[in-house]
Amino acid sequence: MAIEGTYANLQVVGTLKTMNLQAGKSRAGRDMINGNIVVQVKDAEKGVINNINIKAIEMKENTYDGEVTENKRYKGLQTIMEEYKSIDADGLESADTVSVSGNVSINDYVGQNGLISRVQFNLNYMNRVDAKTTQKAEFSAKMVLTKFSPVLDEEQLPVSPAAESVEAYMVNGSKNRPKVTPLNLIIHEDDKGTLEGFKSLYTENSTGELLIKINNYPDTTKQEEEVEDTGFAGFGKKIEPRVFKNFVNELEIIGGNVPLEEGLGYSLEEIQEIINMRRKALALVEEKSNNTPQVTMPTGFPTPKQPPKETVGGKVEPTVEDVNNGDIPTF
Repeated sequence: MAIEGTYANLQVVGTLKTMNLQAGKSRAGRDMINGNIVVQVKDAEKGVINNINIKAIEMKENTYDGEVTENKRYKGLQTIMEEYKSIDADGLESADTVSVSGNVSINDYVGQNGLISRVQFNLNYMNRVDAKTTQKAEFSAKMVLTKFSPVLDEEQLPVSPAAESVEAYMVNGSKNRPKVTPLNLIIHEDDKGTLEGFKSLYTENSTGELLIKINNYPDTTKQEEEVEDTGFAGFGKKIEPRVFKNFVNELEIIGGNVPLEEGLGYSLEEIQEIINMRRKALALVEEKSNNTPQVTMPTGFPTPKQPPKETVGGKVEPTVEDVNNGDIPTF
């Protein structure tokens, strides 16, 4: 069964905070630019600042059916690296206001704690815009919604104002190379009637185009969690304990079209195929990880003899930092 894919329309406008782009070569020896950018987006309605992490990777040349052509996006990344100014490198007053267009995908990998899946935002184009341009971080896409459930508080009671958790699937790409992206969405009750309007139109297994807002900011309503200081039994200057900040990291439904009519949206048979495609993709990631030999990387320092654990200097923690990579975990 061929499942028709689509592409999410990612739109981010804000101040360029970080540029982490490097020119190099791929494993096949092709010239490429790889890395990420971070765009700082002011949310005037919530009074917060979001940091949106966006992946950037382009080959110098495109190859299709044996034909080699120039990749204009590669040249665009070169211009960004050479000319654009960021908060980190040049200060807030000098940093460029930028508009990013791109797409949304899923990044699956096996880490120390097992299989991890994170929604990834990908750069297509970026341009400078006027500093007065309204800032935003959002994307729209066709998706099928498979499960609704009320958001509960710590006492397992519905939160107030009300909110609904929505599990959805988006099929990226063409019929020849479709890839399923799972999305864990949330929709909040507000004075615009967004939640009520959504629930009046959408039911489980309905398909439609939704507008999703990307939220990624420190939650000032919750107390920060600090790692317990177990004392200092080391030497020299003490390393401060690490402080963890709570982040609001979510994909919020803020609008959408009416659901697609029967015959235009995904059928129950197609929805099951989409779920099966996702399961197969995860199984393949785990299989590749199991077949990859484990390599111990050298540290650059000789390994000294370690004394018994009880005599090693006190527990050393990293320096204070915000713990958040800007990625959105999925269900």
